[in-house]
Order: sequence, then structure tokens, then C-alpha cells
Amino acid sequence: MKILMVGFSKTGNTYMFMDYLKQFNSDIEEYRFNIKEDVNIDISPYDLIIVGTNTWGDGKIPSNCKQFIIDNALKYKKDWIVFGTGNSIFANFCGAVDGICKILKDTDNNILYTFKYEQRFIEEDLDLEDKKIVNNIIDTINP
Repeated sequence: MKILMVGFSKTGNTYMFMDYLKQFNSDIEEYRFNIKEDVNIDISPYDLIIVGTNTWGDGKIPSNCKQFIIDNALKYKKDWIVFGTGNSIFANFCGAVDGICKILKDTDNNILYTFKYEQRFIEEDLDLEDKKIVNNIIDTINP
């Protein structure tokens, strides 16, 4: 299975989970973007797309991430894992994850898993439900 992982971040918190996943499959091709960089990646060769982002404002997807999702979700029907980091003081905690999932569902793409975490990914801080999701993601990407 050929896997692409794309991360969007303002502070680097998104990359923490990407680094964690890479230890289970070093063959994952990855790209990291700040929230202002233009993105032009052809996802056609990949079987699974993992995308992670921060949430902008009160629940928004960063514009370059949103454009990446729209451009590719309209062209291809892929399997996706969507994750995001956010701050639970906001009503729309990790709202970007929900927005990405809406776009993917509306374009008939397949979402395997979603995962949201508070600001910085720390494995020891996961509750049982989050551990289960993370383990399912690891099982999916493990060669």
C-alpha cells in the first residue's frame, strides 16, 4: 500500500502526530506545510492519504489545506485518515477535522479514521477511546 501523509501547521503541533506515525512505517511519503504555503501534490499514485491540520479561528480549515482537499477529493476517490490538533476552549474543537470530513463525504471519498487531540500529541495523555483509534491507525499503516 502506498501512503501519503500531508500536514498543515502554524506552530508545529500537527507534525508531532506525523512523527509518531512515521515510526511505524518509514515508507510513508510526507509533506509538511505552514498554513500559508501553496500546495500542489498529485495524490493519484497513493492508496491512502493521511491529512492533518490545525484548526484556524473557531473551527475553520486553513485555506491551503482546504484547497488541497477540494482539489483532490473532486478528482479522486481515495481512502483517507484525517487528524487534527486544536484547543478545547473553543466551541468547535478541531473543527477543521469535521470540515475536511464533510468535504470528503460530499465527494464520495472514504474516511477510515478521524483523530483529534489537544494542542500537542502526547501518547501517554490519550484516553482509552483515543488509544483505540490510534492503534487502529497504526494497524492500517503498518506494512
